[in-house]
Amino acid sequence: PEPLGIEVIAVSRERRDGPALMMRVPDDGGESEGAGFFMATRLDEVVVPQPFSAEAEVLAAGWSRESLRAVKLMPEEQGSLRQWSAKRAS
Repeated sequence: PEPLGIEVIAVSRERRDGPALMMRVPDDGGESEGAGFFMATRLDEVVVPQPFSAEAEVLAAGWSRESLRAVKLMPEEQGSLRQWSAKRAS
């Protein structure tokens, strides 16, 4: 696409890892400027849209637009996430 765009899709290996996620920079749809964030609405048989598909096609493929929300984690939650991440990396 013109200008340069980046699209990243993460699809989990196992159902328990959660839904697939898609991030687009810049976001060409929606009301936000900057990044677009989508989440698959199902855990199985996720349909990954063609790269840089129009937002209507992404939504029709079973994805929902989500807002980016910043969350302040408590120190114990941060430690818990670090432990979880270290286990997943090994």
